[in-house]
Amino acid sequence: MTCILDSNIISYILKEDQAVKKRFYAETKAGCDFVMAPCVYYEVQRGLLAKRMDKKLAVFDKLCRDMGVGRFDTQVWRKSAQIHADLAIDFSLDFDIK
Repeated sequence: MTCILDSNIISYILKEDQAVKKRFYAETKAGCDFVMAPCVYYEVQRGLLAKRMDKKLAVFDKLCRDMGVGRFDTQVWRKSAQIHADLAIDFSLDFDIK
């Protein structure tokens, strides 16, 4: 079975929520394949960039490599996330990133 994760679940994983991580890894071991929708990738990536959360960004990148992201051109979405983060930094915008 293939399941798509939303940004809330990704946020819980990045925050090291043990209950969510335990369930996620249990489902993975049980044979569930997880993927991330391109818009979720964009949302999480831009938020981590805007908040300059380099350690969580490294964890997120590994999670994306391990899990997989829906079909799209990663470079386009990465550039979009960087532009958004740069604008947020330049204009001191505060986004409620989970």
